[in-house]
Amino acid sequence: MPIDFSLLPYDILVLICASVTHRQTLVSCSLVCRSFREAAQPTLYRDIVFTDAGSPSCVFRILEDQPHLRSYVRSATHITTCLATEKDTLWDEKKDRKPKWPNPLSRLSNLESYTLLPAPPSPLVDAKNFDFLLCLSCVLSRFEKLRRVHFAVNMDRMAMSLISGLLLHGQLSGLTFGRTELGALSQLTREPEMIQSFSSIRELHIMVSRWSIVLSGKYMACLRILY
Repeated sequence: MPIDFSLLPYDILVLICASVTHRQTLVSCSLVCRSFREAAQPTLYRDIVFTDAGSPSCVFRILEDQPHLRSYVRSATHITTCLATEKDTLWDEKKDRKPKWPNPLSRLSNLESYTLLPAPPSPLVDAKNFDFLLCLSCVLSRFEKLRRVHFAVNMDRMAMSLISGLLLHGQLSGLTFGRTELGALSQLTREPEMIQSFSSIRELHIMVSRWSIVLSGKYMACLRILY
């Protein structure tokens, strides 16, 4: 017996759409009618991907045109092209080419997870654009619901100090860094407020070239050292 979807409550339609794992199928469903489109939106915009190269990403233009979609975003993957260079034209204020991603990113008030990835083919990059890191730390530290942060970035002491504001967030439960300079994390944890912030972290993933790492296991339930 065919199902008359028009008789189903909206909440049930949302749950059905949330169970669809194939994104293109979900996109096709959203084109059937207005009810399906509205029911699919929470799942379609739960995880977004954007790049900081050139003009604002397509997803940010959609969110600007339909502001209600911002509340659905829980996870953002940021593909960066300007972190590995010390001087980048994207940060040249004289040419009026300030980065275009901080403002739309800061409006995602329900963001729970943020991932920073270098543009292919590099799996990891060294942080050289410190303006970028400082700006990113300021934006992310405003999110009250942010719980997980993944940086596919090699961190030295300077880079780590620039994101200290993010670490002071106090609500993070998961942190991931690339290859980390020995002593960078231990230097931060000497500060009492930093120790308090690390007490909420349950998983810390870092890459080190040696076994030497100064972090007590009492600050997290799971510590994984990848090398």
